This record gives sequence, C-alpha cells and structure tokens, in this order.
Amino acid sequence: MDGLDERPALADHLPPDDGPTGYEVWSVGGHLTEVLHIPATQPGPVRNVLVFIPGNPGIIGYYHDYLETLHRLSGGNIEVFGCTYPGQSQYLANHEQRVLSLDEQVQHKIAFYDAVSRRVDAHERAGRAAGLGEVAARPRVFLAGHSLGTYVILQLLKHRPTARIDKILALFPTLHSLAKTPMGRQMSWVVMPGVRHTVYAAIAGLRSLVPVEYLRAIVAAVTGHKGRALGVTSRLVHPHSAASSLYLGACEMAQIREMQHDVIERHADKFMFYYGSVDDWCPTSHYDEMRDTYPESKTHLCEHRVPHAFVIEHSELIAEQTAKWLQPFLLQ
Repeated sequence: MDGLDERPALADHLPPDDGPTGYEVWSVGGHLTEVLHIPATQPGPVRNVLVFIPGNPGIIGYYHDYLETLHRLSGGNIEVFGCTYPGQSQYLANHEQRVLSLDEQVQHKIAFYDAVSRRVDAHERAGRAAGLGEVAARPRVFLAGHSLGTYVILQLLKHRPTARIDKILALFPTLHSLAKTPMGRQMSWVVMPGVRHTVYAAIAGLRSLVPVEYLRAIVAAVTGHKGRALGVTSRLVHPHSAASSLYLGACEMAQIREMQHDVIERHADKFMFYYGSVDDWCPTSHYDEMRDTYPESKTHLCEHRVPHAFVIEHSELIAEQTAKWLQPFLLQ
C-alpha cells in the first residue's frame, strides 16, 4: 500500500549543508518518491487541494519557491502536493536500478494522484464530522502541471475519466508536435542513443574529477542559476539523473505528437492554459490553436516574456498569476 517511509536513506551526492527540509517520502506505485507537501494553515477541515506535476527533468525542488508563494498568496487556504519523478530524487539514495520510460512515469503519477485522492477522501470525512454538508465537505481539487507535466495530466485524465477535479492549470504546455517545435528540433539529436550515452559518460567523469563542494561554483558559472535553482541543478549533474532526463526526453520526442482532443474536450471547461510568448517548446501557434479550438477553456498568452523554464527566475510572477486564477474557485 502506498504510504510514508519513515527512515529513507539520504542521497550520497548531497553537499553536506543540504537536506530534505519540507519533503516527505512516500511509497508510490512501488517507487520511493520524494514529495513536497505544504499543508493548509487555515483552521478547520482542508477545503482545497492542489496536485502539481513537474516537467522534465521531473524534480519538484525546482518548483518549491513557486508552490510556497502560491500557498502564501492563497492565505494558506490550500494543501499542496507535488512529487519528483522516480530516478530524479534529490534527497533519497537512488533506489531505481534503471531509467523509466514516459509510460512508466505516467503510471507513477497516476498512482501519486490516487494516493493524494485518499487524503482528499479523509479530508471529506473530517469535513462531515465537523458538520459540513455532503457537498461542502468535499475539498476542491486542482491539477496543475508544467511542460511535460501537462501531457502527463492528459494521460491521468484518460485513465481516471470520472475523477472529481475542479480546475486544471496547464503552464507552458507541451501537448503535441514536440519534435517539430524549434527547441524540439534542436534537442532531438541530444537525446539520440549514442549522444546521450556520451553525455552520461562525460558527467560521470566530471563527478569523479571534481569535488562536490566545487561543483556548485562550476554550475553557477555555466548556467547563471542562483538560490534554490542552483542547488537543484548542481545535484542534477549526476549520471543517473542525466540518464533519466535524456531518456525521458527521447520518449517525449517520440510520443508527444498528436493533440489528444478527446481528453481535452471532456474537460475543456476546466482547463486554464498559459502559453509563453517567447517559448520555443510551445510556440505561439500552439496558443492560437488552443484558443480557437476550445473557446470554453481559459487560454492566456504571457505578457511578460517569461521563458519556458519559469522556475529559474520567475516563480513569484507565475505564482501571482496562478493565485489570481484559483482564487475565485477556492472554498473558504
């Protein structure tokens, strides 16, 4: 049964001053899973729950600032759950013996959603015990995903068509024609078997030659990342993490092709799409198509030239936008 693992082993590649503050470890679909859980702080039964699915490389740590800010802007009136993809844990010793395919990662996220749903059921029982009516006792459930996470959400909806979900937030969504996008064409060669195996070997050599305490400085110089994003990226420089991310990228290029209109049509009135105006993973033509095809959805184009990887420098801005969208739907 999915649940908490009370004494997980910490990853051996963590710098000594780092640690799993704010994270829980769940067993999800047979995988030890790093979960960011931000409880609701308003008194009484939990009224609102947000489930967040990251994009590739699938590390929830990149979204920590975004989700904390969203939680704060909601007045603490929302419980937040987000998970790291198996094979990409920043705080656990690596228990994965192989990299997982996109289909396997989707099955893991479905199991994660099911685990959170059991929590929602418990909140509903608590609400009824507190005297709330049958309808009012049920928390509102919001799904949110970024990039690949939006495609994963479509797969989740396909496998859980009767799930009670109130709103779905798709941030910088990669829902179709991925290999044909400007960035997809650039990256397609990187995820080819021979090239990606060369990358694994190079990273393994780098880690064997460079002490962990110097790695952060090198990553900062190369990427320009700062703060929490720098810490996450520094830990991403690991052979297994690179293998997981690049193999998943290869799966994305091969599988994210046709728009899944059947799934979107069933939930069109629940979707809020947010496209970037300078995003080479999902160009503005994708925004135009979604806006014209599904007028009942809320489809927005970013006015602030925020890049696809918004979590590096624009977490607060996107959290503010997300909070504005969600506020009318939150139960008080």
